Amino acid sequence: MVLIKNDDMTKFLKFIFAFFVLLLPLLKLHNNNYNYFDFGIYLRNIYHLQNNINYMFEGHVQPFTYFYSLFLYIIPFDLLPVLMVLSQSFVVIYVAFKIDKLFGRVNFVTFILYIPIWTLVLVDFHYEFFLLLIILNFYLNIENNNYLISFFWILSSLLIKEIYSLLLISSSFIYLYLSFNPNNKLDKFILRVFAISLFLIGVLYFLISYLYIIPLYGGSDSGFGFDSTTFLIDDLKLDSLLNNNFIHIIFESIRFDFINKFKFFLLIFYPLIFFFQKKKNLRYILLTSPFFLISLVSVLPNHHDIFSHYTTVFIMPVILMSGTLSKFYILNSSRSLKYTYFLYLLIFNILFSISPLSRLFFSDKSFEFNFNRYLFENHESKFDNLICDNFDLNNNYIVQNNFNFLCLAKSNTYLPFPEGLSNLTSKNNADTFVILNTKRPLFILDKGCSYINGICTNQNIENIYYDFLKYKLGNIQPIYNYNGALIYKLH
Repeated sequence: MVLIKNDDMTKFLKFIFAFFVLLLPLLKLHNNNYNYFDFGIYLRNIYHLQNNINYMFEGHVQPFTYFYSLFLYIIPFDLLPVLMVLSQSFVVIYVAFKIDKLFGRVNFVTFILYIPIWTLVLVDFHYEFFLLLIILNFYLNIENNNYLISFFWILSSLLIKEIYSLLLISSSFIYLYLSFNPNNKLDKFILRVFAISLFLIGVLYFLISYLYIIPLYGGSDSGFGFDSTTFLIDDLKLDSLLNNNFIHIIFESIRFDFINKFKFFLLIFYPLIFFFQKKKNLRYILLTSPFFLISLVSVLPNHHDIFSHYTTVFIMPVILMSGTLSKFYILNSSRSLKYTYFLYLLIFNILFSISPLSRLFFSDKSFEFNFNRYLFENHESKFDNLICDNFDLNNNYIVQNNFNFLCLAKSNTYLPFPEGLSNLTSKNNADTFVILNTKRPLFILDKGCSYINGICTNQNIENIYYDFLKYKLGNIQPIYNYNGALIYKLH
């Protein structure tokens, strides 16, 4: 019997991982299965930022939008979506290979089977993928006492989104912790200066972004202001907290949807169950503590949804805690225990992820995550060509979140259904087209119907969707109606 060497097996796993991480996003792009939220928004903002810097602050403060917009000076717009998904895929692959090189096979397998990795790769596009590079290099330089380099790595998280200013605040406590056991007096001074600097920069950036930049440049009706409804129940505004029992509100917020929150944390931290940790290594999870708290008290589902991009911030700390920066029990254990651990990771991946190994990938139960989303014959080329080749991009377009045509990102106005149906036509003299598909899961903005076996599980979303069709579009004859796809023209 011929045994496969560990090195050969790792090379095989690398090839398979890289193959699917590169292929599946490209197939999804080819089949027009990237949503308005958030791929369409990123694409729109990158394209229009060339003429209006305000698009860097549309909804969020995202300086990476500017850097992506520079590519439009050297590549055509049609290649921009490909560049976006490939940049995300290449960073994920690079980090995976780096982990194998630095820390070995156990940590590499943990990474490639970890549920949030496949959420990051297959659920749309988000700048959060840069967090893999940033947090990995932050920790590596901390371990090597390269404090200045680690400082600039964590500072670069501000390029992603304003919410990651919280990483600066939490990392300041890591520097402060290290300053109590420095290598010398100079290190102690440097660490405390960095701790104070990061704390102040993080707090100021957070407050300026939410209180000034987003309300001023993101648009008054964007709905992304500094609003406690992200975290608290009963639609309470920040300025009303003084008149309420704050402790009671927090307690009720934690209780809200607690079962799903518990499942979320289980599916985030499940790799750690096999390890016996040294106390000093718990500092590596400290970086994610603000996001742990947000997920715990938030009433918005995407803050405790395993298929949300907000899981990305947990990836590197959990992987590092799983044995990458210190000697854990499993790394010195028997081969049988290692393979038990691998089997454990594989079972979680099959049951709960959306990877090519998962049950959801091979099941018709989920519309969005099964393999049909990646098949070539699923591409609606005729309809795609109809939209992109024959419609004037000086017009306004309102699209269903999951029936999104990327060429429309260049249009005069590009909004998710049903936003703008009431007042859009009064803003300019252009025509407005509403593009829907009743055969796909129904969406109101970014809230979906959660189809299971072809049945909508959110009756409220379904009712609102068809109410808009009836009362806003009911008197208008669609100019296109085929197999659930509808195009309405509003004057």
